[in-house]
Amino acid sequence: MFISRRGEFKVIIKNDYNDLDLETKVLNYCKTPRTRDEIINFLDKSCYYVMSQIVIPLVESSKLKMTIPNKPKSPKQNMLLMISYVMCSS
Repeated sequence: MFISRRGEFKVIIKNDYNDLDLETKVLNYCKTPRTRDEIINFLDKSCYYVMSQIVIPLVESSKLKMTIPNKPKSPKQNMLLMISYVMCSS
């Protein structure tokens, strides 16, 4: 995709990888509690992408849970695989 704005020209290239594969990797990785930074480093993607496209949808679908649900942006926040999800998907 090409974008041209007042003296600025951008080319945006979209990767063709599958988010479902990344979700599966995150779910397997989060069998033990993991911080946001650990997940981002594990996937080697941007913070925005990992949180908005992978982690938040997994939390909303109850596949992951936050260890401190009332403070989602806490530096001490961890993500953990939901036990009920493991039992249902086995």
